[in-house]
Amino acid sequence: MLTKSPQDRESCMLPCRYFQAARQAFELVISSLDFHNDQKLLLPAYIGITDREGSGVYDPVLETATPHEFYPVNERLGAIEERLYELIESGKYKALLIIHYFGFCQNRMDIIVKLCKQNDVVLIEDCAHTMLSSVAEGDLGCLGDFSFYSIHKYLAAENGGCLKINNPKYFNVLQYPYLGRNLLTVDALEIILKSDLELIRSRRRENYLYLSNLIDAISGIELMFGHLPQGIAPHNLPLIVHEGRREDIYFKLVDDGVPAIALYYRLISPIVEGGFDSSIKVSDNILNLPIHQDVTTADLEFVAKSLRTALSS
Repeated sequence: MLTKSPQDRESCMLPCRYFQAARQAFELVISSLDFHNDQKLLLPAYIGITDREGSGVYDPVLETATPHEFYPVNERLGAIEERLYELIESGKYKALLIIHYFGFCQNRMDIIVKLCKQNDVVLIEDCAHTMLSSVAEGDLGCLGDFSFYSIHKYLAAENGGCLKINNPKYFNVLQYPYLGRNLLTVDALEIILKSDLELIRSRRRENYLYLSNLIDAISGIELMFGHLPQGIAPHNLPLIVHEGRREDIYFKLVDDGVPAIALYYRLISPIVEGGFDSSIKVSDNILNLPIHQDVTTADLEFVAKSLRTALSS
């Protein structure tokens, strides 16, 4: 029937839904997939846990009792390529989660996308650390069948998560009853609508480059990613602290007013018990410095000075 104004809420809508947290979007995805014939979900062997926040992507896996295994990563948190490709082709896995840690693309997404399509493996991108990064193959979050985002980690919102569906085969997931709870708050929605995402991308890149130039030559640390690839909008600046001094340096920085974090200083027990040595090594030595859009050059100079002082003491 002809109507005076639009009535169809699904007409001309993007295939995405908003939540209060990214983990709720991931829970919806794995709840909707049919894990049968002993097929499992493949997860990267670098997932952290805290007493206050739990364990991000792993909590939904446990809550939905999704059968799963972990694939090994290297010391830059990229998959051990030959092993991951072998697992994708094995026929044992229904879905694969790729995490774009710190906003960087640590994997050969062109090969992973191709292998997943050839072997009917659902590809899920965890974009919790980035909303704006891109690689030669396209924007991160647009390469897999599903992707999800953590809005409050990128914008000045108290909460917010988003699910995006790239494969029309799964558009029906948007109709699941799960969508009736834990929806995005109005305040978070207003921040999304008002945010200049291109300006945020530019500032994060500029801040990363500025701070990395300040600290690159400091003895006792190593930038995890010395080169900032074109198109990458980083979440923070990850570095490796040598000689087992990470905890010492962390507390010195915090005492000095630098909000450093260590993602992830504590790994979930299956990874620790699974003997993923590279993961454990990164976890023991990683330190992440702030480079978000609110940070000024004066702030970055203070961070570099504080880091240099902490390392020399």
